[in-house]
Amino acid sequence: MAKLEEIAELLTDEINGFNQSIKKLETISNKINNTKFNSDISNILFLMEEQKRDLKHQLNYQNKQLEEISKKVTNARIFPNWLVVLFFVFVILYGVIIIKISHNLFIVSI
Repeated sequence: MAKLEEIAELLTDEINGFNQSIKKLETISNKINNTKFNSDISNILFLMEEQKRDLKHQLNYQNKQLEEISKKVTNARIFPNWLVVLFFVFVILYGVIIIKISHNLFIVSI
């Protein structure tokens, strides 16, 4: 009988402990259910708008740079102007020299 009374007492203690645990869980559950979360996303929206503005500024800057590069490439030449002028000066001088030499040879041969 002593064993049965001891087992019954242990079971009673366990049941009491279990009931106390359930009461604690109920109070925690009530606290969780009664807690209200404020979902304030205005800060996030502000950051997103700021990021959006920054991206627009960067895009505008990149577009301006691209336009400048396109203009430079469009206006680019293979040879600089001074080299083209120098080439034509030499061609004209060479032509004058050839004409002068051929004229002198023609006069000498007559």
